[in-house]
Amino acid sequence: MSPRLLSRECTSVGGLASESDAEAELPEDTEHESPGYYQKYFVELHKVGHGSFGGVFVVRHVVEGNTLGLFAVKKIPVGSGDTYLGVAINEVRLLEELHKHPNVIEYKHSWIEYSKVADFGPKVRCLFVLMEYATEGSLEGYLEEHGRSISDAAVWFFFLNALNGLHHLHAKHILHRDIKPDNLLLTRDEKDKPPRILLSDFGTAAVFDDLNPSSDGRTGGTGSC
Repeated sequence: MSPRLLSRECTSVGGLASESDAEAELPEDTEHESPGYYQKYFVELHKVGHGSFGGVFVVRHVVEGNTLGLFAVKKIPVGSGDTYLGVAINEVRLLEELHKHPNVIEYKHSWIEYSKVADFGPKVRCLFVLMEYATEGSLEGYLEEHGRSISDAAVWFFFLNALNGLHHLHAKHILHRDIKPDNLLLTRDEKDKPPRILLSDFGTAAVFDDLNPSSDGRTGGTGSC
């Protein structure tokens, strides 16, 4: 269920609403407001890690008592200004460009609302990014658990999955720039096969054309994917 403006606290950026529109819809005093979109339609189960700019949580999407499934949501504090919001929205725009691919985390939609990012403290303006939930965690955790028991076939499966995802990014003229086991998530389709790799965390990704070459012709991202 993708909102446009479901409440005074919530502004959809899936499409993307302008930053001035978002600012106009966000209340100055949120301490006594009715529940926002996140609190109303999602049950936060547990935190699974950190992305480039915010925490990532597993949530259950529930609408009027009907469970729509498990998802991952990244909660990114962006403050009251537009500079940090613009940086965070870059990840959303790149995810929208990638569309659905078996080796890239699937983007659902995004919105802005005030929320607490700690047990103590005031609510702050946050960008929420709703994504596919990777059922098996990260490749880093998988390697720590299974170590040397991973078969050569599984190693090749993971490697080719990651290359397939990177090929899709590069075909869209996108550089990830932060490929590492912690950003390679896993989801299982069949019990008798290794879990499938999903490229995730596009917080530092960039479009080729947006990279400004230095005087020697290098982008500064040499060695990155």
